[in-house]
Amino acid sequence: NKQPSENTESTALDPDIIARTNAQDAIDDGKLEQAETALRDILTRRPKDPEVLGGLGMIKLKQGQHDEAEKWFNDAVLAAQGGETSKWRSLILVARFWKNMHLADEALTEGRLSDAEQAVQRCLALQADEPNALALLGNIKSAGGDDTEAERLYRQALAKEGYNVAAISGLLKLLARTGRRDEALALVEQVNQNYAEELDKNPVVHAGLLR
Repeated sequence: NKQPSENTESTALDPDIIARTNAQDAIDDGKLEQAETALRDILTRRPKDPEVLGGLGMIKLKQGQHDEAEKWFNDAVLAAQGGETSKWRSLILVARFWKNMHLADEALTEGRLSDAEQAVQRCLALQADEPNALALLGNIKSAGGDDTEAERLYRQALAKEGYNVAAISGLLKLLARTGRRDEALALVEQVNQNYAEELDKNPVVHAGLLR
């Protein structure tokens, strides 16, 4: 079915376009169930609308349902053939990245270090030097007793993103565990000075770092 043209004045008055925009605003506001209900309703009339399909993908991505998110983004790419597809192709990679981050974190929690490292390496293959992935790999190395490599990875992550909580936390624990408490205290002071605004917005994180 041919979609209604969005290059006419009547588009602005199309109730489905208005509802789609409202649903996208709801996603931004974290009202995911409301947005999903609206987008699925619009989908019954606009089954090939890439913005609707991609919006459903965004909802699933935010809900941590990475496989389903990737499916919706793929559908958006197919629906947008001849139009703009780069946004949806990029989000497919984002879904794959966070799927593997979740798998790595889960494997680390269960003590399956080899599986965890394989998953996080897949993340780094998608986004080289991504600080969250570097910090998680640091945690994996630390759990395996390789403190030297873990410290290198934490510092590499912080060089990319100075306020990366996972890297800061991992490095602080490593410094304290290896008897380098002065370095740990200096790092806490540095974070307090450089990222006071971020810490004020995240009191739970601030308390955790101070502990």
